[in-house]
Amino acid sequence: MAAPSPPDAAIRSVRLGAVLWLLSGVAVVGQLVAASAWQAPPYSWTDHAISDLGVTACGRYDDLGGAVRTICSPWHPVFNAAMVLAGLLIAVGGWLLRSAWATRLTRIALVLMVPAGLAVAAVGAMPWDLLPDLHDLAATVQWLVQVVAMALCVSLVRDDRPGSRLLAVGTLGAVLVSVVGFGLFLAGPGAQSVIGWGLAERLAFDVLTLWTVAVGAHVLVRQPHRVPAG
Repeated sequence: MAAPSPPDAAIRSVRLGAVLWLLSGVAVVGQLVAASAWQAPPYSWTDHAISDLGVTACGRYDDLGGAVRTICSPWHPVFNAAMVLAGLLIAVGGWLLRSAWATRLTRIALVLMVPAGLAVAAVGAMPWDLLPDLHDLAATVQWLVQVVAMALCVSLVRDDRPGSRLLAVGTLGAVLVSVVGFGLFLAGPGAQSVIGWGLAERLAFDVLTLWTVAVGAHVLVRQPHRVPAG
């Protein structure tokens, strides 16, 4: 059997990258599974941090000046493993998706998702209670790099292929929500009390996860089966 032509190989690469980004939603599944195991206290989606789900030892913790909270996550290995897996899926998927659109900005954006994904994996590999400084650094790097990548993808508003403009508008909205959430997350207890510390963090970070899944779905469903020029 003859080897696939370069265009066919490129299309398959893009589609595989899209599938990997869809599967990166395992990060959300990991949150739900780990949160379901909490008993005393139950996990609070507004008051507990996302990373509380990966804390390896039960106890009372404080972070960034927030209120002291009790953490006991029996299924922390599930959450941490899900984050590592999701990060690797995002990184590999970003590399495979780099030719999904022809513009230089989108190529740069998708390549930037490689370090963003590796940072997500690092978050899971370094639980907050064991390596708090490195954990927080990895999370910050992921947020900064992915927000920049998403902002570059707003350039898709000029792409005439099906759904590209809608994806660009949705991406801009996701960036704005994430930036506001990150600002509230860092602003301190006064600002956080408006929506809750945990919810502010979710607006900052979970929006990034959902965007990645949405882009994977978009490429599989709406992207024409042709290799972009250039």
